[in-house]
Amino acid sequence: MAASQSSRAADPFALRNLWLAGLGLAGIARRASGRVARGAIDGACRLRSDTVGLATDTRDVARGIALTIAERAQPLAAARIARAKGALNAVLAQAACLTPRRVPTEGRRRRQPVRKRKASAR
Repeated sequence: MAASQSSRAADPFALRNLWLAGLGLAGIARRASGRVARGAIDGACRLRSDTVGLATDTRDVARGIALTIAERAQPLAAARIARAKGALNAVLAQAACLTPRRVPTEGRRRRQPVRKRKASAR
């Protein structure tokens, strides 16, 4: 007679083994999802810091360019303004010579201010 085996020992995929395997897979999935989430958060933080750094660099470069342009343009503008002032002064001097000036005469009297009348009591 053959010895009978229990049904538990004969079934390699018993419910307990399936349950333990499922718990193991859940733990692995949880750890993997945590790593993925941390990686995504780190990537977002890195992207933010890179963007802020790029914006700061761009702002500094723009300020530098503006200062360079101002430094180069200031002498040119000053020279053109001086030339324009000289030309304007020459035109004004010619215009002043063309218009006769009125010289006040000594015999001319100024008009006396009008005196207020006192109200008469009636």
